[in-house]
Amino acid sequence: MDERSPIFRYRLAPLLRRDDWECDALGVEVLRARRALEQAEAMRQAGRERVAAAEAQMRDLHREDQPIALDVRRLLQLHLRHEYAALALREQETAQAELVHEQARARLETKRLAVKTLEKHRDRQFADHATEQARREQRQADELWLTRQR
Repeated sequence: MDERSPIFRYRLAPLLRRDDWECDALGVEVLRARRALEQAEAMRQAGRERVAAAEAQMRDLHREDQPIALDVRRLLQLHLRHEYAALALREQETAQAELVHEQARARLETKRLAVKTLEKHRDRQFADHATEQARREQRQADELWLTRQR
């Protein structure tokens, strides 16, 4: 019998390395999506503040009980409509950024699960290999002992 024990080689090691690399790449993608989401939320909040300021200005003009010049009123209404449209666009962009972020996180979690599964499989294979090696060594020791007894 061969005195050297065979080296453990995991057949799926290349797949595990690739999945681990993809997990790292997806982590970067999630970070990029999170930054985009934070930026979209900041822009949405700034839009909300501009709308609130324009509405407050309109309310202040109405509270003074003075006649508002027609051109000022139209200008404020046009500005307010524009701010509402911009806010709606920002809301849409934020919703899209949230969707992209969630999709990236879902892909990352799926890949992490695949890596964890392969790691557990590798560990089980290594344990089986170690058990087989121990049995082989025990058989060799038993055969050696039997040959000495004869």
